[in-house]
Amino acid sequence: MNIPVFSGRPQDDGLSAEEFAKSFRGAMLMLGKTEAEMIPIFGAFMKARSPAERWFDLPTTPKASWNALKDAFLLRFPFKGEPEKSRADWELELLTLTLKPEDLLKKVRYGSASVLSHVAFAYNALELAQNAEMANGSSGIATVRGNLPDTLRHHLEVDYDNWTAFTDAIINIRTTQIRDGIERNAEFNEAFQTLQTLRRQISRAT
Repeated sequence: MNIPVFSGRPQDDGLSAEEFAKSFRGAMLMLGKTEAEMIPIFGAFMKARSPAERWFDLPTTPKASWNALKDAFLLRFPFKGEPEKSRADWELELLTLTLKPEDLLKKVRYGSASVLSHVAFAYNALELAQNAEMANGSSGIATVRGNLPDTLRHHLEVDYDNWTAFTDAIINIRTTQIRDGIERNAEFNEAFQTLQTLRRQISRAT
């Protein structure tokens, strides 16, 4: 039975994600495969070095059950006519990626998983770097590092060889380190505001 590979690029795929998943499951059932057995086989039908393969290989892609994987797959590749972004589009999205200080320590959705905001930021940055074909080098890392809150930058090196090393470093920042940084910043801001108030009082008195 001939099952085409799926790339996630509308111009390359003969089937939509929904049609592909349905055809794949039907073929696997005809071969006597269980839904648990389908999951690793499904990954083998993602075209090499494609958006679909990169999505499947992400640690946040759910692989505990066939239904969870299928639902995440359809969410990531919602319809056949989805316009394909250029490398420049992916790069621009990557270089303008930001994380607000007030969002630190919050849980956010990434795919079907709930993760801390800085972890989601790292996963998103790595996926964008892969889509922009920049992941194996260090180009753009300094820019994205500069977009991070001071609390995170304090725990990061200045230079990294590639995006995997950079995003792993972000993921490995502990919640206690982030919490301590937030508290230090709050204390500094409070002291700064107190100093500014004193300066204004002195200025009015002279």
